[in-house]
Amino acid sequence: MRARGHWVRERLVDPVRATEHAASDQERVLLSLLAGEMVYRASRTECHDGRLVFEQLVLPAALFPGLTNPVPSVGDLAQAFGLRLGEANELISVAMASASVATALDVPEGALVLKVDTVVYLHEGRPVAWRTVYGTDWDRLAQLKAFL
Repeated sequence: MRARGHWVRERLVDPVRATEHAASDQERVLLSLLAGEMVYRASRTECHDGRLVFEQLVLPAALFPGLTNPVPSVGDLAQAFGLRLGEANELISVAMASASVATALDVPEGALVLKVDTVVYLHEGRPVAWRTVYGTDWDRLAQLKAFL
């Protein structure tokens, strides 16, 4: 296991740092942004019960002006900026690990990993965050399949 980050409630957490970028085509579609709008991108690796999880987060910069590091949870951010969260849409799939995902999860590039894409909306319906989480917890997938 890597010796980076810090322990929070018996799990290893890397600090989440955001950087500002022009939104990609996919980010513009998922977050209902116009060409040229900016987003914050952040990522982190956590260890839960010995299993690594890699999270990527994209936030519309206009909703979080002057966002500082480290980035708290989406719920904490919404509260800090006076935003009311509403529904979220989630898509669970299996993906091949890219180089960055493989490094974060300590698996070979191209290995099959779980992928959970979530778009969180404000109460009035505007997308406020796109979160993608990657992991290797196949037991959890089996539990989810049984639930579905």
